[in-house]
Amino acid sequence: MTRIITALLLCFVFSISLPAQEVNATGQPSVKEMGKARKQAQKESAKDQKEAEKEAAKAKKKAQKEAAKAKKEAQKEAAKAQKLAAETEKAHMEAHAQAAKQMEATATPTAPKTQTDERVNRLEVQLAERDKTLADLRRQLDEALKREQVLQKRVEEGDITTLFLVYNYLEKPYDKEVAEDAQQRLAAITTPSLDEDRKQFQRLFSNYERYYNEVFALLREAGQDVQMQSPLSAQKTAQQYIMRLQQTEYYRNCYKKDFYITFLDNVIDEATRRLRVHNPQAGRQAKFSDLFQTNKP
Repeated sequence: MTRIITALLLCFVFSISLPAQEVNATGQPSVKEMGKARKQAQKESAKDQKEAEKEAAKAKKKAQKEAAKAKKEAQKEAAKAQKLAAETEKAHMEAHAQAAKQMEATATPTAPKTQTDERVNRLEVQLAERDKTLADLRRQLDEALKREQVLQKRVEEGDITTLFLVYNYLEKPYDKEVAEDAQQRLAAITTPSLDEDRKQFQRLFSNYERYYNEVFALLREAGQDVQMQSPLSAQKTAQQYIMRLQQTEYYRNCYKKDFYITFLDNVIDEATRRLRVHNPQAGRQAKFSDLFQTNKP
């Protein structure tokens, strides 16, 4: 009897533990573990991006410092070269004057011809040395200017990278910290050829919060408007909201222009598409709650 009971208990325990073993045998991570791994990967990606941006800013700052130093050296060499050029020209004039005097002296019977020739030769040697020195300084100046151009090119590349970075910010919902970071990055751009682009991006970030709030306030109103639910007035009301979207400050000043906010352009396009096909009777109901949830700042 005891053996029978023991056997039954073993069967019961085996039947309980078997499903757990089958689940564990699959080797598949749980949803919680997958979420944790995804969160960790996103965190590491954000950290890597932040470190890359920090290194790029450091490299740009170093390049700017080197460019300023090279420019200062080039200006110093240019001033030295100009001074030497003036001295050389003066020496040429003095040499011509002395040569003329020597020629006059040789015209008199008492002037020693050999002494005059020696003085002329010395003057010619001095002029040749000055010309050589001037040529060396000009070569040094050219090399300094070339170094400055290379460093300025590196600064320009860093500024272009900054513009691409802040442009990516405009593909996301408005965020105060992100907008402030973008403004700081834009203020650091020094390349003259990018000055107009910098100003336009600064304008977008300065107005982004106001543009964002205006567009989403209108979409909230459309989503709560009872006239949008009435079969008699739904389509007409939807058309009115399309017109009101087109009258917003952002739409009038930026939508599909040379400088625009990608995120708001996409929201307006999607909202307009939904409003155009809105028809409660046909089962086509325009809703905007997913825009608020997905694109919440």
